[in-house]
Amino acid sequence: MSDTTSEPWVPEPAPRAPRFEERELPLCPACKGLARRDILALTNEGQQFGPWRCDLHGEVTPVWEYLEIPTGDDA
Repeated sequence: MSDTTSEPWVPEPAPRAPRFEERELPLCPACKGLARRDILALTNEGQQFGPWRCDLHGEVTPVWEYLEIPTGDDA
C-alpha cells in the first residue's frame, strides 16, 4: 500500500555550469603571464605597436595559447 499523503517528488534543478569563452591570448614563454603591447602611434594606415612585453621578463616573443575566460554572464 502506497502513502498517498506525501507530496509528489520534484527533481532538484541541476547546478548551472559557469560560462566560458575560449580566446587565443599572447603569453610570456617563461612565466605564462599575459604579454602586452603599447600603442606607439595612430596613423591614417592604422595603429603602430611597440614590442611585446611581459611585466616580469621585459621584451618577449609571445606564445599564443587558447584559454577559457569567464564571460561573467549569469543569464
